Amino acid sequence: MVKCFFGGPTFVAKILPCHALTAEYQFKKTCELINTLEGCGAKIVCIINDNNKVNQSFFNTFHKSDPAFPWIAKSPVDNSKPLFLLYDTVHFIKNIRNNWVSEKSQTLDMPQLTPTTSAEPSVISAKWTRLSELYAEESKTIVKLSQLTKSSVSPSNIEKQKVSLALNVFSEKTSSALKSSAASNLGWQETAVFIDHVLRLWKVFNTKTVIENIRMRDPDRCAVDLSSTGQKPLEILEFWADCAAKMKPQGQRIKTFTKETWMTFQRLSLACLVTRRCLCFLLEITSLLNIPISRGIHHKCL
Repeated sequence: MVKCFFGGPTFVAKILPCHALTAEYQFKKTCELINTLEGCGAKIVCIINDNNKVNQSFFNTFHKSDPAFPWIAKSPVDNSKPLFLLYDTVHFIKNIRNNWVSEKSQTLDMPQLTPTTSAEPSVISAKWTRLSELYAEESKTIVKLSQLTKSSVSPSNIEKQKVSLALNVFSEKTSSALKSSAASNLGWQETAVFIDHVLRLWKVFNTKTVIENIRMRDPDRCAVDLSSTGQKPLEILEFWADCAAKMKPQGQRIKTFTKETWMTFQRLSLACLVTRRCLCFLLEITSLLNIPISRGIHHKCL
């Protein structure tokens, strides 16, 4: 699937039926397609995949200029040009939910990077059981504050593939319900803070227009503006980059992500660096300054 970075048509470039896909075969066919598109006048900037093991190995087959930046590869057409390798944000949001549910104690510990008082905990413990408790509490009433359903709090293996159920958890209504419910306590508040942070990250990646923050009255939906400093989306990404450095799983997974999800988490959260370099590269092609992040990386593209 080819996605134009600044809008325009989205189209399927090539379909290859195959059995037991390997990273080597995928790399070969992708390079052939990149050469074809570049020959037609396109400028291939980025490749996006989900983070299954074949796609991870596929990304590792690209030559990197700097091992410290594994998401910036050399273009197979011209080694002097960067090719950005990113993971799909939709799959990442589902991975956060799935890791949260599958963790042994159903708890994720998130470092509190900027506590306002010494009394605040240095770690936020988000417990999935708080959502189950909220759902059970709301089941007793007619008026419900959250969007939680039975499938949201107890998803089956098939239901875990649905983005809508993950977004029922990572929503403003669920966060507000955890904070304002009559049964709310400190544990519910910490879980709500974690949901708020994930929701802010989702808004950054899901911004599609340069005026969405005005239309939705939400500063977290600002487009990246290269003409100013301290941009809101990049600040959110930098926050998650700092969290990624502190949430690396050590040995057995305890209250954190799996190794595969953490690698995706690190690459996506450090996308603030990718975004700056990628957009500076694109500014050589166009003078457009305000660019919604999701315009280029929300969909799979070559």
